Amino acid sequence: MGTMHDQPVRNRHSVGNSDLETWIRYAKSLAVRYGITVADVIAAADVLERQRANELHADNGEASGGQNAGIGRELQKMVEVMQGAADVHDSQITGVGRELYNVAEAIHDASDVHDRQTTGVGRELKKLAETIQSATIALHNTTAVLRETR
Repeated sequence: MGTMHDQPVRNRHSVGNSDLETWIRYAKSLAVRYGITVADVIAAADVLERQRANELHADNGEASGGQNAGIGRELQKMVEVMQGAADVHDSQITGVGRELYNVAEAIHDASDVHDRQTTGVGRELKKLAETIQSATIALHNTTAVLRETR
């Protein structure tokens, strides 16, 4: 599965016939070595695989938590910038353009952080930043036209 931008496609892990044959020979040797059945070896291997899966799941949860915290900080910055934009808009229309630009910058920062951590959302954040930058330019142009007509 490919991820964002320049990250390489991850390798799939599969098991072929030769891998299965190797494992069966290994399971038989363990059964003989410990005086148990191959079914007992398979059950023990299943327990180990479940333990490994649980550990991977826990590790992934810790990584996701850190990623989400980073995104949350960037989103909080965006909220603060947007609140600032609303305050400026009440007093001076031209200040909105600057604040919208700051929002776009914050979104770009968030998308850069997110690009390094996970998929999909970073691309959407960049699209949103580009839309806001376009709106900023349009607002600036509209403000200039309004000034000329006064």
